[in-house]
Amino acid sequence: MASPASQPTIPPGLITPGLMSRVRGIEIRTRKLAASGVAGNYRSVFRGSGIEFAEAREYVPGDDVRRIDWNVTARMGTPWVKEFVEERDLSVISVVDRSPSMLAATPERGRLGAAAELVALLGFSAAYNNDRTGLLTFSDGVDAYVEPRRGTRHVLRQVRDVLLADIAPGRGTAMAPALHHLARVLRRRSVVFVISDFFTSGYAQSLQTLARRHDVIALTLIDPLDLELPDVGLLDVLDAETGRRLVVDSGSRRVREAYREAAAQRAAARDLRLSRAGVDRIAIHLDGDPDSIVVTVPLPEIADAEVLNDGETITSMLPDGRQATETTFLYQLFNLGPIESGPVPVRWIQEDGTGGEFAAPGAQITVLSVRQPGDEALRPLKPPLAIEGAPPAWLLPGAILLGALVLVALAVLGVRRLRRGEPEAEERPVDTPEQSARERLAGVQHARLPEEAEFQRFYGTIAAVVREYLAARFGFNATALTSRELEARMTSHGVDRWQARLVSGLLDRCDRAVYARQYPDPASADHDLTVAFEIVELSRPRTDGDAVDGATEDERVAS
Repeated sequence: MASPASQPTIPPGLITPGLMSRVRGIEIRTRKLAASGVAGNYRSVFRGSGIEFAEAREYVPGDDVRRIDWNVTARMGTPWVKEFVEERDLSVISVVDRSPSMLAATPERGRLGAAAELVALLGFSAAYNNDRTGLLTFSDGVDAYVEPRRGTRHVLRQVRDVLLADIAPGRGTAMAPALHHLARVLRRRSVVFVISDFFTSGYAQSLQTLARRHDVIALTLIDPLDLELPDVGLLDVLDAETGRRLVVDSGSRRVREAYREAAAQRAAARDLRLSRAGVDRIAIHLDGDPDSIVVTVPLPEIADAEVLNDGETITSMLPDGRQATETTFLYQLFNLGPIESGPVPVRWIQEDGTGGEFAAPGAQITVLSVRQPGDEALRPLKPPLAIEGAPPAWLLPGAILLGALVLVALAVLGVRRLRRGEPEAEERPVDTPEQSARERLAGVQHARLPEEAEFQRFYGTIAAVVREYLAARFGFNATALTSRELEARMTSHGVDRWQARLVSGLLDRCDRAVYARQYPDPASADHDLTVAFEIVELSRPRTDGDAVDGATEDERVAS
């Protein structure tokens, strides 16, 4: 039975002809944008989300170092990277703030209408690529959750749910519970767009937790009244969420300056919270024409450089009414001297589908040393220290005599201890490979890493323990083999085929978590840790006292 949050009941009278007319208008506008390629290279935005291994190839400058295949690299002697088949089952989730503050905006273009247009644009772009789309709306709690599905009709339902006129005055904004709910119900890695005015606090931790498993982008809707107070005299101001009234003299320059400073501080605090949460953020200003131009900029290529982000885009309005779009890319350069980025193609598209492309000039980048002019020159290495003169003739005989005296003293002490019957200190037995592996796996279990969403560290440690144990147990270099090669090598050493497949299956899941960032739920992670314990137990050397009942082992693995 579905929960009320996932299958909301719409009261009669909310779906009016006016509402459906707005939905239809948004559909007409956003379909043109999505069909004409406003999303740019839609798939390239979400590159790296594939989980199915395709092949390994040699590393080239610019490749993501997180995809290096260390097993193949160790065998070939040069860096190799893993290639994955692109994930075709992408889910795009829109999280929309429907608190009363989203209704407080200038009449030309309200926040809620802009949010509905964004949901439609993102939804149609995803639908044209056969991806799933879903929606979560919230105010002082979770209002509705629409599970991800395919199709344009599903997108229109989401637009309708955003525009429903059931926002009651006096309701607050509780973003953290909504994000926590979404993190709990999303089973697969998704792209999440949080659309809000962010006039609240206390959401940073929940947003950071959500961003650990999903790609999260914060879309901030900014109204002109959020930044500056117009000079129109006395204003009767009503807080849409608390109901508090206040009379403000907007004709006072001091009042307007104080309002502007408070708005700047509020925006800085918002950007700081989003930055600390580790999410991408885009500011959307609502003071422009709804038919404004959309600009897309591809990733510029720079030789001998590593890209550290996918580009951060900020759109704003200039004082003369023009729209400015600024895209910032972050690179890590490896060589000193001048570097030319080359021309960057910029595409612009209007709402009616018309547009064009022009080449922005490349940038001249000069990489300088950290040493500043006038700094002290680097000192040369000191030559080896030469000892002048030959050592004295008595040094070598004296050292031999001293060593002999030490040996005699140790022998005398040993004889005295034996005569007194004192037992010699027992040497600590050396841990066997299985004992060492169990201790390390127990340490992983005690750390409870899945509960902290530390899946890469969790699975990376499990893979290292299992590979090092198998190398010590069977005498081959298990750390330099792929999971399939390891399965074949274990079979050739007399290990049952089903046990070898158990090992390769676990290592495949570890590689997906470490390199492809496919993270399971905590329960599945605990099961994989249990499988690691079972691999050590089933493959350890048997003694005469061990039970060798195969049915017992099968039951233990099945459990």
